[in-house]
Amino acid sequence: AGISTTGCGIYCGLKFATYDASKALCRRHLLPDPDGPPTPLHRALSGGLAGVVSQSFVYPFDVLRRRLQTGGAEAKAKYPDTVRGLW
Repeated sequence: AGISTTGCGIYCGLKFATYDASKALCRRHLLPDPDGPPTPLHRALSGGLAGVVSQSFVYPFDVLRRRLQTGGAEAKAKYPDTVRGLW
């Protein structure tokens, strides 16, 4: 349960941080009025970018977690630590 909770926390934190950064980037460079509210299109672009970045970062760890959960002792011997498991 600890790995799942940690992964979810990292995913959510990264997604919110990326969303805020991309929303600010859209506001500066894509909106006609930088002080105005973002349009639904800009929010969708920011959310999509945040999802892609956070999922791309977390997915390899999730694959490793699932391999360890379903592989038994064989998987634990094959993937003794996170770095070796990802490499």
